[in-house]
Formats: sequence, C-alpha cells, structure tokens
Amino acid sequence: MNDVTGLIVTPLLRSDRTAQIRLDGELTYDTVDDARVQLHALIDAGCRQLILEVSGITWSDSVGLALLIGLRSAVTACGGEIAVRGATGQLARVLEITGTRDLLGAGQVPGVDGTGSAEASSGAVGETAV
Repeated sequence: MNDVTGLIVTPLLRSDRTAQIRLDGELTYDTVDDARVQLHALIDAGCRQLILEVSGITWSDSVGLALLIGLRSAVTACGGEIAVRGATGQLARVLEITGTRDLLGAGQVPGVDGTGSAEASSGAVGETAV
C-alpha cells in the first residue's frame, strides 16, 4: 500500500478485553478523528489491552502522536495497557525523539501469551477507511 491517503483502521483480533488493530496510512490532523472515535469505542466497550500494529504508518504529525498518547491515557485510566508495535521510519524516529516509545509499550504485547498467540473470540473484522 504505497499511495495511501488517509488512514485505514483494520481490526485484526478482538476478545472481551483485548483488541489488536492495524493502522495503515498517515496518522495526521486530517485523519485521526474517525480513528479516535473507533479506538475509544473499544475502550468504552471494555477492552483493556490494546495492541496497535503501526508498521503501515507512512507519516505521523504531532496530532497522530497525541492520539497514541491519549489512547494510552484512556486505557491506563481503566487499568489497561497499550502496545504500539512495528513502528518504522518516521514514526519510529518521532517515538524515539519524544521519549514516548517506552511510554507507548513498544516492545511489549499485553494480553499475549509466550507463544505469540492471543486469545480471541469472534469479533468484527474488516477494513474501515478513515
């Protein structure tokens, strides 16, 4: 996916307390509003372990970073955890420079056992263009 404009939010895995979501495209002022609504709805529905796969993020501005930090604040306020996985390129650099890599759980996967598989039940899986 080379010419992504916008942001695609793809639910990969969902159980009562765990959600794994893939984000592809640009995480910017112009794209975060719908993603924010979708991701906060998961927290409101009881998810306490959020795993965000961000290897498909091609660009992030400060508003994209603020979205990730805001999600962390919301989920930790409910006793949960967040893990931002697969940051590369510009996003990885932003996380490193701002000191938010560890804050956002890079390198950790909450709710995943030692075999690398997560417990999940059937949930809505599909792509939503934002």
